[in-house]
Amino acid sequence: MFIFWGTFGAPVPVDLTDGSEHWATDDAYVKVNYDTTSFTSHDDNTMICESSGRQTCMDDLPEELFIEVLLRLPVKSLLRFKVVCKAWRSHILNRKFVERHNVRTTANPGNDYFIAHNSCSDYNKFCAISRNSLHKPIGLNLPIAASVSGDECSVVGSCNGLICLDYKRGIRRHTTSRNRTTNVYLWNPATGKVKDLRRYSIDISACYDDFCVSLGFGFELASRDYKVLRIVRNKKSSVTRVEVYSLKKNSWKEIAVELKYRLWTFVYPAFVKGSLYWDLNERNLLLFDVQNEEFCTILLPPDSWCGVREVFELKESVAFANLFDLRSKDIAIWTLDENSCWIQKWSIRKPFDRGSSIVGYLKTGEYVGRNRYDDLVLYDFASEAIKPIEPKMHTLGVYNYSESLVFLN
Repeated sequence: MFIFWGTFGAPVPVDLTDGSEHWATDDAYVKVNYDTTSFTSHDDNTMICESSGRQTCMDDLPEELFIEVLLRLPVKSLLRFKVVCKAWRSHILNRKFVERHNVRTTANPGNDYFIAHNSCSDYNKFCAISRNSLHKPIGLNLPIAASVSGDECSVVGSCNGLICLDYKRGIRRHTTSRNRTTNVYLWNPATGKVKDLRRYSIDISACYDDFCVSLGFGFELASRDYKVLRIVRNKKSSVTRVEVYSLKKNSWKEIAVELKYRLWTFVYPAFVKGSLYWDLNERNLLLFDVQNEEFCTILLPPDSWCGVREVFELKESVAFANLFDLRSKDIAIWTLDENSCWIQKWSIRKPFDRGSSIVGYLKTGEYVGRNRYDDLVLYDFASEAIKPIEPKMHTLGVYNYSESLVFLN
């Protein structure tokens, strides 16, 4: 008999040597045997399968109960279970199941990772770092051809476990314009899959040097669709064209919008609650509504019109940080409330010496900083706690991350 004891908490993996997978929770634990495609449930004192003399197969479980078990498993386990049988594969590949699993994983406080982009060896070096284990980064394999001198890989954005990459080839080599390209990819580190998005509606491959390309990445909640924004500006004529990629439709489409602002190629927007936000280095933020596919601007606080600035997500709100000058240790942080009014949340002291820098801000209310010796630390806005990050790495940026089952087919 399969038994749930109370409410399941976050599953914790337990290593077994008998070819099975075992997940412990607060009140019970579940063992999945790959050879017999069966489940075994135990409480803290009794092994149910031994006391009953049998194991309970999947077909004996109510469908709702079986799905609840799957929802509590990590992506790595689900990918293995996908090949056990057709019924399991059907459940795991179901779009509604993927969405439910993604919502649950994102809300799980134990899923506390962020991605660090490390440039020590090459531009493809990424690792996932847990806030609970800052000294144990997990290397991530990016299945794209290894970069060579002159190629640059940048992170456009991270959303629900998917990462959008801007891969520029031949930028620093002595190559012709025709051989220089900007390739856009979607990458799911948890599944190891990458999707190439190079079939653009706006083709500039024949005269790459004549254009500036800006990118953004976000998620449309209403349609459960991931979208990539591509803004192409002609340097000579200043004509700007805009196109949007839809993962659900697997295609690009050009949209008719009027955009008079110039965006930097290497400056990527923050995605917060359905919109992309760029700092225009003026008195405004540029906003793109991912669902309505429209642009507008938001006026910044008057006291923030100068200094080193950055837009980011902070606990599901749009946040704006201002380091008044490079020598200053004061960082002002505002958030945008529901009435589109800026509220200064913190005025904090940068806890570093001269020559230090801020690598990036995280939505949890922390930022990663680097001192002049390239040591990284995690700094909490509210508690002012400082935690070292090891080993030493020259990090280009940090990005919010939670593992996801979203497939890129």
